[in-house]
Amino acid sequence: PLFVTQMDDVLVVRSKKKIKKIRDALEAAGYYDNSRRIANLHGDASPFGLPITSTATEDLSTHLGRHSTLPEPFGSDCVLSRAPLPRSKKQVAALNSEHKLLQNAVGSLLSERGFRSEERDSLLLELPKSWEKHGDLLLLPGGSFTSPLWRDFGESLWKTVAGVLRCSRLAIGGRVSCDEFRSAAVWLVLGRDGWVEHVDNGIKYIFDVTSCMFSSGNITEKLRIAKLNCSGETVLDMYAGIGYFTLPYLVHARARLVHACEWNAHAMEALRRGLAANRVQDRCVLHFGDNKQVAPRGVADRVNLGLLPSSEAGWPAACAALRPDSGGWLHVHGNVCSKPGSETAEHNPWETGSEEPKIGILGGQEPSGCAFKLEGGIGSRVESFDSGLEANNSVSLKLSQPDMLSPAEKLSLVDKQDRPDLDFKGSGKHPKRCREEVWERWAAYVAGRVRRLLPMENPLPREGSSWRVVVGHIEHVKSYAPHVDHIVVDVECRPILKQPASENMCTQDF
Repeated sequence: PLFVTQMDDVLVVRSKKKIKKIRDALEAAGYYDNSRRIANLHGDASPFGLPITSTATEDLSTHLGRHSTLPEPFGSDCVLSRAPLPRSKKQVAALNSEHKLLQNAVGSLLSERGFRSEERDSLLLELPKSWEKHGDLLLLPGGSFTSPLWRDFGESLWKTVAGVLRCSRLAIGGRVSCDEFRSAAVWLVLGRDGWVEHVDNGIKYIFDVTSCMFSSGNITEKLRIAKLNCSGETVLDMYAGIGYFTLPYLVHARARLVHACEWNAHAMEALRRGLAANRVQDRCVLHFGDNKQVAPRGVADRVNLGLLPSSEAGWPAACAALRPDSGGWLHVHGNVCSKPGSETAEHNPWETGSEEPKIGILGGQEPSGCAFKLEGGIGSRVESFDSGLEANNSVSLKLSQPDMLSPAEKLSLVDKQDRPDLDFKGSGKHPKRCREEVWERWAAYVAGRVRRLLPMENPLPREGSSWRVVVGHIEHVKSYAPHVDHIVVDVECRPILKQPASENMCTQDF
């Protein structure tokens, strides 16, 4: 059965309490799409996707372009996007009928070629039951038309499929390639090129489906960026891709200037087109190549490190990019594994093999006097810096909700190994609390690495000056599996400049 629809327009809502009010408003305006059903997008408590019509997307995008926010009652808590949602029962029946039409049309081709009924039935099992729609291009799933026998049909097969599914271009997808570029494994079987336009929260993303992919799973983080006020700021996006975060920083957060680094030529061309389509190309500087070599130094108020499963190789360049006079923020993405007793290092950025330490770790242990201190809970902002620690040897994770943890649960890692123990078996704690503690420990690790890197990569001009490093926020973006989470840690880095002795002396007139 066809349970999941193709990629289509949705209104993303973060609060479950607001769903009924927003659905009523959509229905009253004729914007609600009854062919699909409301669903949770990431398998956690939020966000939720509400199905909307293409007319709704056009009208709301126009309003968003003029006013920077959606009209009430949608407001800033909602985002226009595209995502797969469950089909309604009526739509399932209709698409089963469409699938039946496809079976009949392709079955006729097979009969004309003299295939026996057994061969014919076996080949018909390879017909797609779902697809992604990108304008006039349909992207079929990777398990479609896999038999070598289909090659003998040539273009007649693809024109038959396109005619039934009412499109002019066809492509067949596969898994994302395991190369340095995370290339899209997609083959165009009908049409001249694979360039498509995808509108997400009023932003136009343009890319070639045969060489780049679009990730719809970063909705919550793009919503968070859209709410930032980056007016007057210079932002560095170190893994820009087709502009997942570059474009929200420019269009919604209103950054003064964005430096975008990317080493995939296909993604760079897609980003160029996206900048032009959104008319923000005059506020973006593109740097083609490995960001460890091409990222600018000493210019950024904010650095985005949106690479998964780990962006750690780029942390030295990110530290070097911050302004030495005022510092700024690092937004560090990573996949974190919180499985109790896990001994694998696949998704744990702090876990490495014993043969070679990670780049920049000084012997795999914190310098003497360094402390990781955590007070508070998840998803909170920093209220203050713990000045009781040596400023040049300290990292503070002092968050604003201390009531979330009991004293026994408060985590304090002082003079500990860089790789925290993840074994929570027998701890007696709720799995969710254990999961959050792993996020906190990873945040502490990130802050500790950044604190050590800053003096090396971005030395301050005055002797005795130091960097203050504070974790301001831990954002859970989505879950890939029961124990693998996409986390973003916001790290604030500020220089503490020692005043010259002459400025501290009192003067007296005689």
